[in-house]
Amino acid sequence: MLLSESMVIATLSMRLPPRQEADTIRTLCAFWNSTRALPGCLGGGVYEEVGLDRAALYLEIWNQAHDLEAHIRSAGYELLIAVMETAPGPPALSFQFVAETRGLEWVEKLRLTDATPPTSASH
Repeated sequence: MLLSESMVIATLSMRLPPRQEADTIRTLCAFWNSTRALPGCLGGGVYEEVGLDRAALYLEIWNQAHDLEAHIRSAGYELLIAVMETAPGPPALSFQFVAETRGLEWVEKLRLTDATPPTSASH
């Protein structure tokens, strides 16, 4: 069972439609600009990979699952679904439910402990 009190990270990765790359990025940016003002949205953004297979990464970070659920049920979410349908290949949409977040203190603790790093076995 998923905890409704956990933070959620929504990630969309998709190849951009040929000759419509700029329009698709603009549409994702417009969608993000309206989404980021919603209650419970903590952050996110639109990122573009430039290369042979141009791709977009769309990211939303939500304070609680119920905030994201309300967003997905809204009429405005249909725009994101429409953008995904323009992808030349199957888009990847995923939701990570975060149970715990650690910061720099955790890195410091790991780096300062007197643990011997694992070594690979030689055969």
